[in-house]
Amino acid sequence: MEIDLKDGKLVMIREAEKKDAEQIIEFYNKVGGETDFLSFGKDEFQKDAEEYSRSIEEAHLADNSIMLLALLDNKIISIATIHSSQKPRNRHVGTLGIVISKEFTGLGLGRILMERLIEWTKQNGVTKRISLVTREDNIPAIALYKKLGFQEEGLIIGDTYINGIYYNTLLMGLSFDSIKHT
Repeated sequence: MEIDLKDGKLVMIREAEKKDAEQIIEFYNKVGGETDFLSFGKDEFQKDAEEYSRSIEEAHLADNSIMLLALLDNKIISIATIHSSQKPRNRHVGTLGIVISKEFTGLGLGRILMERLIEWTKQNGVTKRISLVTREDNIPAIALYKKLGFQEEGLIIGDTYINGIYYNTLLMGLSFDSIKHT
């Protein structure tokens, strides 16, 4: 699938493959240094490429998990995932993660990827709820999540520690019609 960003650049979106493992790890380690809104910093995504390629394959084979890559000139500029447990009691819940290279924020890519993941979850026949976490002060991301139907569900106090400061983590969720709350 190809999409046009607001700046006119053409970006390819496709599902991750095992062969992408090393480039994905490099991307995560690079963008970890571009923002403090991720759960890891620069060079803190310490995964073995062979082991990570198995994780990619497991996600690919699962009917309730997916990893999408956004590529510009065959270089990863964003990764968007829905990761789900295979345990029967939790298979219906997907955890959303999205990382965009700083250079490509504000160009509509985040919204496009989020919409794609939401649509995929609605059609996969398993996922009934999407959860995500973000720092409480990540105002632009929270605004986007709310526009797409996510609701605030809780707050974890002092969950993240960066440069001597504790930050709160906001829990958000999007439930589809078949979820009945008790």
